[in-house]
Amino acid sequence: MGGVGEDDALVECSKHGVKPRAYVCEHLFGGHDQGFVASTDDPDNPFPDAWCRACEQIRLAHGGWSEESEKHISIRLVCGDCYELIKDQNQ
Repeated sequence: MGGVGEDDALVECSKHGVKPRAYVCEHLFGGHDQGFVASTDDPDNPFPDAWCRACEQIRLAHGGWSEESEKHISIRLVCGDCYELIKDQNQ
């Protein structure tokens, strides 16, 4: 996913303004106590892709994220501030 510019890494949030972007599964987006699993692919990313326990079971059943496993999940774009709130609500 090379070539991502600085502007591409930002999202405008209705609550927090322009912030770094992050991605979470739909269960985390509206959930509480869903578990919180985050990607370890890029240790320098302060907001790694994150998913819940149920989505982790899908990932494991398919041997990792792939086109097939991703058919069974829904991803939401959030800002970094929302990501931190979502993380706190689901850990």
